[in-house]
Amino acid sequence: ASLTDADGDEQDPSNAKLTCRICFTGENGGERAKKMLSCTACGKKYHRNCLKRWSSNRDLFHWSSWKCPSCRTCEVCQKTGDPSKFMFCRRCDSAYHCYCQQPPHKNVGHGPYLCPKHTRCHSCGSTVPGNGLSVRWFLGYTCCDACGRLFVKGNFCPVCLKVYRDSESTPMVCCDVCQCWVHCPCDGISDSKYMEFQVDGNLQYICPTCRGECSQVRSFEEAVQELWRRRDEADKDLVSSLRAAAGLPTQEEIFDVSPFSDDEDNNGPSPGPVSKIEYGRSLKLSLKGLSEK
Repeated sequence: ASLTDADGDEQDPSNAKLTCRICFTGENGGERAKKMLSCTACGKKYHRNCLKRWSSNRDLFHWSSWKCPSCRTCEVCQKTGDPSKFMFCRRCDSAYHCYCQQPPHKNVGHGPYLCPKHTRCHSCGSTVPGNGLSVRWFLGYTCCDACGRLFVKGNFCPVCLKVYRDSESTPMVCCDVCQCWVHCPCDGISDSKYMEFQVDGNLQYICPTCRGECSQVRSFEEAVQELWRRRDEADKDLVSSLRAAAGLPTQEEIFDVSPFSDDEDNNGPSPGPVSKIEYGRSLKLSLKGLSEK
């Protein structure tokens, strides 16, 4: 006898139509149906490529212990709610409804998400976006509200990508090529050299980005990618410890034990690292919040 799940769907891939609960496409038996993966909690079936896309930007996702969206519970309301409205923390994989965020989000962003336990402003180090109900994280959850607004205005050092204010106490020098202000410590400029720039108006200064010595951020989209690259590098040990605590293989071992493969006629892109398009969409949500104020 064939098995059925809670919704009455046949679970025997050899003779029944199986419906993927992400793309809602049915499979009438065959190899594609056999290769679908089951939720460890409810047994519902999912295409491998759909799971790849759904699980991108999640450090603790692993095929041997995953639960489908319908089986996850929101950390805020403690309910399952609408499974299509879940946001998963990149670091700890905690689930949050987008409408349970503060302020509430209408839709789920396409880039990485960080829960309140793991958010930290790249510029000032704050773990909260700010004060008030309307404040939000900017630039893909990498900058708090105040720093994010300064970054969007262009008030940031192109080397460290941290913002500066009019009351900045750290000495800075303006690049004669790109007109960006650079923190003196970021380019190894000594106090004596800084005084030379102050006294001699004809003394030219070219920053490290214009000298080709470090990556150049030409757009907010590139800024989000670079900020996340630096955050991932800084959190490398944290991710390793979280994966070890969860009993998961290391990142290097993932590809040896993962069942994901190009076995479904390339019906979807491989998730891999977040693409520029995904970062861009995430950024637009942050900028939208800025423009509405």
